[in-house]
Amino acid sequence: MNLVIKNKGFWPLQYNPLPLLLKIILLLISVILFIPLSPKMPAPGLDPSWALGLNQAVAQGLSFGKEIIFTFGPYSSIYTKAYHPATDFMMMSGSLYFALCYWFALVLLMQSARWQWTALLGFVLFSMIYVKDSLFFSYPLLVGISCYQMIKSGDLRKSAIILTVLFSPFGLLPLVKGSFLISCLGTALLCSLLFILNKQRLLAALCLLSPLCTLAAFWIIAGQSLTYLPAYLTTSIIMANGFTQAMALPGNEYEVIWYVVAASVILMSISLYSRIQRGEKNFLMAIFFIFLFLSFKAGFTRHYGHAFIAGSSILMAGMILPYLFRSMITAPVMLFSAAVASYITGQHTQISITNNILSNYNAAWYGFKNRLGKTYDLQQNFVLSLNFLQQQFSFPTLEGKTDIYSYDQSALISSGMHWSPRPIFQSYSVFTPYLALKNQHFLLGKQSPDNIIFKVEAIDERLPSLEDGPGWPILLQSYQPTGWAQDFLILKKKAFHPNNTALHLLQTEHHKLNENIALPALSQPVFVQIQIKPTWWGRVITFLFRPNPLAITLKLKDGTVKSFRIVANMAASGFLLSPLIENTQDFASLYKSGSMNKNIASFRITSESSYLAQWQEKYTIRFKTMAHTSVAQI
Repeated sequence: MNLVIKNKGFWPLQYNPLPLLLKIILLLISVILFIPLSPKMPAPGLDPSWALGLNQAVAQGLSFGKEIIFTFGPYSSIYTKAYHPATDFMMMSGSLYFALCYWFALVLLMQSARWQWTALLGFVLFSMIYVKDSLFFSYPLLVGISCYQMIKSGDLRKSAIILTVLFSPFGLLPLVKGSFLISCLGTALLCSLLFILNKQRLLAALCLLSPLCTLAAFWIIAGQSLTYLPAYLTTSIIMANGFTQAMALPGNEYEVIWYVVAASVILMSISLYSRIQRGEKNFLMAIFFIFLFLSFKAGFTRHYGHAFIAGSSILMAGMILPYLFRSMITAPVMLFSAAVASYITGQHTQISITNNILSNYNAAWYGFKNRLGKTYDLQQNFVLSLNFLQQQFSFPTLEGKTDIYSYDQSALISSGMHWSPRPIFQSYSVFTPYLALKNQHFLLGKQSPDNIIFKVEAIDERLPSLEDGPGWPILLQSYQPTGWAQDFLILKKKAFHPNNTALHLLQTEHHKLNENIALPALSQPVFVQIQIKPTWWGRVITFLFRPNPLAITLKLKDGTVKSFRIVANMAASGFLLSPLIENTQDFASLYKSGSMNKNIASFRITSESSYLAQWQEKYTIRFKTMAHTSVAQI
């Protein structure tokens, strides 16, 4: 629709309102997608606990990278949309900033395609409010395409300002979630290289300088010291690297196959388009590969419950193709990616686009009115949620600093006690020996908590003692039980620590997978360190996808046989093998003299068979025991 305005003495001016209308709609979509107008309140459970715990860590002024190490950073609430009075301003201002930058990238993108494609993309985005990883991963892709469009158009007059704005969120995203560092860094380097090859050194420098400046600025605004920023970035990479092996869960392999096929079709459609120069074509394929590969890992490493990330990303990648070129294969590729996305997401959840849009709109409108007129309601609801949790768990008031195992930080924080968390504050996340050592040093130091509220809460059918295993000997020797709070064991730090809390090495043995191994005959708990190394193929498949799981089968002295999942990196850290601890009552029995139940007679470690072995057949075991046995009646 065109409006013709006649000016006296001038030739007619044509005005098309559709682009402006689309820009307004895209702005509203970006606001609803990223700004938590109706944030989440504290709740029990694993995920709500780490969301509240990270906000509480910011409120207490804990240093990320040193005192708090997790897969998310100080701005995690932008991702989780979890409310906390101390971080609400950070969450709202950071989300607003990112939403505006995302909208700006969309506006730049829409200049290279017909308005119908932008309307379709906006509709797709608006239906993806619950697929947060895909949305955040997509921003570096949009920025990369904008850089390509600048080079292609040859109009670089305002490019310095545009690039400064576009790349500035690259400093914020890694502080939201550590793994976003990979996509931001990879895209920034590729864009910088693209400008260097086109003799635009200033623009190449801006691709790197803008994120560095905003990274430091947002870090300082969060109350963090620049001294610990390198440690945060390093530990984020360590957490991301250990995540695949520790958290992998299998799923429908057909979803994986179809995703790979659809991703290959998208990349091939870019490769076969003849009107793009070879260097620019390689650049586009590289930024699409980063987006598709990271979405693949996020969706299929922990397949169950996360595959919809991969499905949503493959849909978005297909919808962006019209902004690169116009070809007869564009529409078929888009339809194919949409079909694959529908297949993948349909295996896990039945999505009603209409209900999604209505719920998004209603929540945003309600949140906007609430924040505009009654901001105190959020704080009131926060307090009410904490009070509900406090009544639900009914922990006794403990003097001094307190930590909680394995998770359920929401329960402890709601009690009002002084939370003193170990660095990796949820035990299932102690993925590697390096991370285990961090928690171990914390328990041995002066900053160790005076009280620990303990519960065995293993995930993914793991051997329970595997999680935060190196800390258990310290808990047994330096703490004593004082009672119970529901199904949690209350531990209090002893007035005097034992002089030696180190484990004594009994013997070192070498064995093979699937071999039965007898335990040393001891009346004390037996700890082990098991070094199982991947083959070269195992390393490749772990990087590209996920490894075959390992299992440990335990034969108890009473003849009972039980099997659990075992994680190689966690087993290398050390853990209690005998007696078998399956619940908190079993753990409490370790403090009682002569109460060694569920003793292990032998065990066997196995791996799923495959054409190419992913784990080396031979491995090493170190058997250890405690120098002192802690005895205390509950």
